[in-house]
Amino acid sequence: MARTPNPYTKLGGRGIRRVAFGVSATRCRLWLGEDHLLAVDATMTSEEYRRFYFRDIEAFVIRRTVRRQVMNWLLGFLAVITAGPFTAAYFSERSVGFLFAALGCGLFWLVCILFNTLLGATCQTHIRTAAQIEQLPSLVRVPAARKALARLQPLIVAAQGQATLEEFASAPWIAMERTR
Repeated sequence: MARTPNPYTKLGGRGIRRVAFGVSATRCRLWLGEDHLLAVDATMTSEEYRRFYFRDIEAFVIRRTVRRQVMNWLLGFLAVITAGPFTAAYFSERSVGFLFAALGCGLFWLVCILFNTLLGATCQTHIRTAAQIEQLPSLVRVPAARKALARLQPLIVAAQGQATLEEFASAPWIAMERTR
């Protein structure tokens, strides 16, 4: 029997919304539908769906965070903690085995730091509609968020239409700025 094609395409990125007791996590993904964006929050036993229709989306807010720097500092600290005792043992006993162990531990954590840095800056992404503001945990890196937004922007413009310069000039937030 022929399978029907999937009407959704996966957008890049994945994230975790919440962790319960360190055992179960809610994993989040974004899927692109014909006229909407589908956010799927999945646990081991259930799935929760949220649809954001292109005609209802008012804004995407991408805000940089310091998570990447904090993670790099934490990984650097782990490199010092794990390689430090082997380095101290090498200098006290002059055994090449301790030197290789120190280099191995340090190199492992430095590769993790490099990988984290190459993934790009971290961010929080929110989607705003008239009814809600929802965080999108699957877009936690700036490059992934920009790529998803570049893919969504033409679809949103097609559903809502392009704003003209006259509409921008008559917008209330711009009119307030001129009176100050």
